[in-house]
Formats: sequence, C-alpha cells, structure tokens
Amino acid sequence: GVRIYSVQCQNYTGADHFYQTIAKVTGGHYLKLAQFTNIFDFIMSICYREKGSEFLQDYEKEVRAREATTGINKDLDSLFGVLRRTDSSHDVTETDTTVTKPPPPIKMPSLTKVSSVTSMKKKLGKPSLGSKPTRTGKPRTKTVSPKLRRENVSESNFSLSGRKWSAWQTCLSCDKTDSELWDKRNGTHLGYRRKEIFDGKLTRPSIYEFSVQTAPGHKRHIMYSKICHGLTSPHKWEHRLLGQKDIRSQIEEILSKGCCVAVRRLKLVNRKPTKANTLNSLRRYDYAWRRHGSLRTGHRPVVKGTVQISNDAF
Repeated sequence: GVRIYSVQCQNYTGADHFYQTIAKVTGGHYLKLAQFTNIFDFIMSICYREKGSEFLQDYEKEVRAREATTGINKDLDSLFGVLRRTDSSHDVTETDTTVTKPPPPIKMPSLTKVSSVTSMKKKLGKPSLGSKPTRTGKPRTKTVSPKLRRENVSESNFSLSGRKWSAWQTCLSCDKTDSELWDKRNGTHLGYRRKEIFDGKLTRPSIYEFSVQTAPGHKRHIMYSKICHGLTSPHKWEHRLLGQKDIRSQIEEILSKGCCVAVRRLKLVNRKPTKANTLNSLRRYDYAWRRHGSLRTGHRPVVKGTVQISNDAF
C-alpha cells in the first residue's frame, strides 16, 4: 500500500527496468535525476503532488518564477511534466516525459519560505492592539500568522541565513572526545560538556541556536534558541544558556539516547532598527523546546528517524 516515487540518479545495467518496475507496481512515478542539487525541489514537488494537484501547480509556478532569469533546469522541467499526469499507473519512461508548454512565470508567495516583514505588513495592514471599533463600527481583529517549525526549515529558506552566523560547534556529548577541551557535566548529569564555547568570547549580546544530531555526521535538527545579553563567566555557559529545568530535562533525555548537541551564534548589532528586525524575524519560527511566548503550554514532540529528540512531557 506504499506508493513509491523511484528517483534514478545513475545509469548502469538493468537500472532503468528496476526503477520503472518498482514505480509501476506501486502506482508511483519513475523519475530521473542528473544533478543532486535539484533533490530539494524533487522532494517538495512529490510531497505537494501527494497533497493535491493544486499544491503542485502552485509550487511549479514558484519554481519557474524563481528560475525565470536562467531558465528552468531540465531535470525539474521533466519532473513537473511527469507529475502532472493524472494516470499514476502509467509506466513512465525516459522518452515518455513530454512536457507541455510551461505557463508564463507568475510571482507567487513561497510555500517554503516566510515572507519579509515589509511584505507581511502590506498584506495584513496595520494590526490593531485591541478590539477598538473602526469607523465602520466593526471591531478590529489582530491577525496572527502561523509560525514555521524551525527543525523543518532548510538553511536556504531561513530568513536569517544571510547574517554572520558562527560555524556549528558541538557543545554537549554522551562521549568524551578531547580531555583538554571537555569536562564531565556537573553533578549527576549525563555526558560531557565543552569547557568553553567560542573560545570564551561571550560578552556580546547574541542569539544562540541549539541543534540535535542523532549520530555523528547526521543532519542537525534545530530545537531551541536563546537570546543572551552577554556572559561574564565563560565556563558557566551551560547554566546560563541551558539552565531552565525543562531544557535540562530535554538534554538529559537526548544524551541518554546517544545524541549530541551543537550550538551556533549570531552577534546582535546594537543599532535599534537592525536589532529589532532580527528579533522580529526570529519570532516567526516555532522552536520545539520553547514554551514561553508561544501559544502552546508545553514543548512540542519531534521524532527524527526512529529517535524522539523532543518530548512534550517536560
């Protein structure tokens, strides 16, 4: 009962028949991928196709508008031609990916990236601070935009990705990696901690993002953010940034499963407009390990692969 979209990335003896067959017998589609850089659009297109044809159409318009200056990639052009077919049981071959004339590029709101503050203000208008009646006598209502789940937002679609973030640095681990840089965590806490992060230079106001890796080298899933106005004791970074009881419980849980925690930071510029824009951009995202300032009353559960890296019980 599982529909398979077979994506063939290389040519070798018997490959075409294999990929075509597993797509045909499961009611999926057979696709070819020449450049792995297109895999993100491939996955998003397949997901929207499963959700509904109208979602696929909107995403196709967005991609074509994005690639309007350079021309859409051949892989993506063929992909949309295949996915537009309504008969999913049809056996699609490489020569059977005829694409009709694409629609003219239309500027569409992105389905995977949040809008800028300026464009959101234009769409929503000036928000009301209460239910004060307007000139027509009708009460104003404040519009609340849904937040994107931070762990699902790719770096290319993160609104603050263009800022000068530091490199990721592993700060908590279940295994001790270097005796000179690492210490056993205080008390009865599991695992090991880096003695100092970012060489102890933590006096500047900064935004810190913390991510979880289920295994070394695996994808980082961003779970938590913290705004800190500066640390005077660099070796106490864990207590200051991860000292809340509920956050400590999440850390204990993931370290017991063999996961590790990494951190990166963005230094805040003191200029008021720049700082305000940065903080407003950050508020558009829903971090799983954040309770205060959100509409929910607890943490949000998150499972990646077979590992639960966020528990709503804390």
